[in-house]
Amino acid sequence: MLGRLEMSVEDCITEYEKLMGQIFPKHIVDSAVSNVSKLGDFLGLPGFVKSGVRLISSPFAKTAGKLETVARVMFTGGKWEARELERVIKDLIERKLPEREEGADGILLVPKSPNSGCKVFVTAVNMEKGNVQPPVLLRSYENPREKSELPEIKIWQAARATSAAPTYFEPLTVDGYKFVDGGLQANNPLGWLWNEVITTFGAERATACFLSLGTGVPPVQELPSAQTDLSDPGKPIGMIAGLAGIATNTEIVNTLFRSLINALAPAVGKKKYWRFSVGDGLCDWVKVNGVQKWRITSPKVETKEYIAMDDPTMKDKIRDLAQAYINSPEGKVMVKECANALSSVSTPW
Repeated sequence: MLGRLEMSVEDCITEYEKLMGQIFPKHIVDSAVSNVSKLGDFLGLPGFVKSGVRLISSPFAKTAGKLETVARVMFTGGKWEARELERVIKDLIERKLPEREEGADGILLVPKSPNSGCKVFVTAVNMEKGNVQPPVLLRSYENPREKSELPEIKIWQAARATSAAPTYFEPLTVDGYKFVDGGLQANNPLGWLWNEVITTFGAERATACFLSLGTGVPPVQELPSAQTDLSDPGKPIGMIAGLAGIATNTEIVNTLFRSLINALAPAVGKKKYWRFSVGDGLCDWVKVNGVQKWRITSPKVETKEYIAMDDPTMKDKIRDLAQAYINSPEGKVMVKECANALSSVSTPW
């Protein structure tokens, strides 16, 4: 959005909030209960009978919803409709891509020119070689030292590939590559970003600001022993969850590169790395049915609502948490420091 579609940050946020409900629609539960009510109307049932039927059918509808989710993941690889995600992405491109270009079939890579705008890349993992190859970088620009593996990939394909989070959306195949979300290898792509700066512009390039935006500090995830324990049938699931947490960890990269970038990246010893990620004091992690979840807290009323990656109903609370984070004393200092660094930049990309 910021790069190839030349959208502002405000426009991006507006589109995200608008499209979330289309990509992650309310589940079958609502439609199932609604259909029961409509059937009652059609049959002319009294109101109290319809209410009773809805009350009885609701748990069954919820069970049906869970079964549908499991079946969809098993047979397609994702619990959400990938075709709807593609439709939404293509529609956005048609609406926002500059008129000089090709609409939904526009190519991601822009030939080098003085007015090529903000350069961007996204990551995706080739499923068939993910254990021996790094993530594939899908670039909007040319890297003179590392040629793009798919220079003809379209904008919508790149967006779809980097969004193919396992169990959420089925993989996308492009020119022999079977892509899933790059978060499996680069959920925090800071190291790859630094590598791109060095290989594209040269190691001597002075970089004033590395800005990292996180999605919240993760909960503690204990890695259970692989030893079989008949008294704990959930242990294998815990092992899988623990390994997944390690594979998608973002804080390890943050800890490692924070010191390296500030110490070594030009100019030496000058602070140039800032990471904003909601953390301690603004949310709390609690265990619910054996699973760690994010509990939203408020100075006035404590709630027990949880944020899932595919729950658009929580967008207002996510915004409130982020706003509280950047308005904290520590957050205000970081915002000011980062803004000063960005405003000091005089040379464009």
